[in-house]
Amino acid sequence: MGTLKGIDVSAHNGKINWDKVKADGIQFAMIRMGFGGDLTSQDDTQFEYNVKEAERVGIPWGTYLYSYALNVENAKSEVKHALRLLKGKKPALPIAFDMEDADHYKEKHGMPSDAVLVDICDTFLSEIQAAGYDVLLYANKSWLTNQLNSSKLDKYNKWVAQWGDKCTYNKPFTIWQFDNSGTVKGINTRVDMNYAYNLTLDKPINNKTNQPKKESNSLLKLGSKGDKVKSLQNKLIKIGEDLSKFGADGDFGEETDKAVKKFQSQVGIAVDGIVGPETEKAMDKVLKFPGKNFELKNPYMKDGSKQISIWMIQRKVKVNADSIFGPDTKKAVIKFQKNNKLSQDGIVGPKTWDKMF
Repeated sequence: MGTLKGIDVSAHNGKINWDKVKADGIQFAMIRMGFGGDLTSQDDTQFEYNVKEAERVGIPWGTYLYSYALNVENAKSEVKHALRLLKGKKPALPIAFDMEDADHYKEKHGMPSDAVLVDICDTFLSEIQAAGYDVLLYANKSWLTNQLNSSKLDKYNKWVAQWGDKCTYNKPFTIWQFDNSGTVKGINTRVDMNYAYNLTLDKPINNKTNQPKKESNSLLKLGSKGDKVKSLQNKLIKIGEDLSKFGADGDFGEETDKAVKKFQSQVGIAVDGIVGPETEKAMDKVLKFPGKNFELKNPYMKDGSKQISIWMIQRKVKVNADSIFGPDTKKAVIKFQKNNKLSQDGIVGPKTWDKMF
């Protein structure tokens, strides 16, 4: 799945005409379920309606809870709030934890330390994930770069709010909220606009048992050994992940686990370090030539699969991997082409791609 255009909505957007939203080209929606701890008075008053209508018109949806937690105990109540509202529902997209302070509640009531904010996020996301759901951490770029910049949160996919023409967050992300004042037919207010990258929409979560996902014995994970692990490691090396310490040794250790999780985060799939059909399919996809040349005249592609491909090229030619095909990348590509006796045009077409990967 490439780039999708979507919205995030709440009761603040009023009663939405979802038929018009669908007709206006919206491909997904993140719908607020509520805010704060587990009180029915803090349920979003339009949540049930928005979910039913989105499903009726065929718009895949995920949901988010706005956090007012000041400590881990508050976060646990927010987990209960989310699970209560999710009961009996099958979201096709992840469950997001909205960590910000838009109304200055946290500031007025004693802003938690950065470490506590990180623990609050980790508590909510880990418990929702354990219940069988994919998760996202939503925050603006400043919070993600400062208050929430912790290795404890790197394992979770991110939903980044940065309004403008470009997202400059320097870690992998799955959804980019690029505007807070968009217009969409069927919505009578300004609305938040988003791009989603490589989300899987064809397998809605079935959470009837509210139990963690079961793992197959055929999956590759920490502790696995053998030729299949070695093949996986060779793919990771081709993609550009760092296995410099042990290489393709056939032993799924901490280095391989870290590389797998980083790859999963980059392409927007569940970050669990387990290599099953979804992760294998994603690896094969990014290693295959995407069918479109990469060149300077099209330096920034919003399609997530294109972004990871440019990142792979940059890692291969040893320039800063920012997923933007700029002048430095072109210069390095020309050098690679020269060294490999290829046409030196700075364009990565099928022949250059095959030589690289």
